[in-house]
Amino acid sequence: MGVVVSAGHSAATASETRTGIEAGISCFTHLYNAMPPMQSREPGILGTAINSDCFAGIILDGHHVSWEMAGLACRARPVDGRMFMVSDAMATIGGPDHFELYGETITVRDGALVNGAGSLAGAHIDLATSLRNGVQNVGLPLSQAYTMAAMVPWDVMQLDRPELIPGRPVSEIIAFDSRLFPFAW
Repeated sequence: MGVVVSAGHSAATASETRTGIEAGISCFTHLYNAMPPMQSREPGILGTAINSDCFAGIILDGHHVSWEMAGLACRARPVDGRMFMVSDAMATIGGPDHFELYGETITVRDGALVNGAGSLAGAHIDLATSLRNGVQNVGLPLSQAYTMAAMVPWDVMQLDRPELIPGRPVSEIIAFDSRLFPFAW
């Protein structure tokens, strides 16, 4: 039916995660977020996801995942082209610096979205900034960061990737502006 089953926000064990993959999980939702840390004897959902050939999303805002751990996950994947960037952006992108969610005020503080208790409550990042973070902070090659931001999501959804043809608008893919990306191409 074309449904993509993605697991996340889970404390599943490695064994439970492998069973889930065998049953049809093909993707993991923003690695590390609301997942217990890997342990030497129990990799859990996180370690199992990273070691799998499933797709996996990651939020590259420096708040959800440290740059070092994001790089570790990207480099550790056994199959190229299975990691993608997730903005998980909330209403503050291009909007106000706060909003209400389930009766609670969510505010942008130091580039992160936090609730009244100061806990992480969403992401305040777009994909263009995620791509830049991937290159500048995680150390990804530009081609890999671009593929993670603009191409792998098509693969996750089992859609044909759009062709890049000179002179054809790329609005359905992603457009770059040298003011946002001041590093060499």
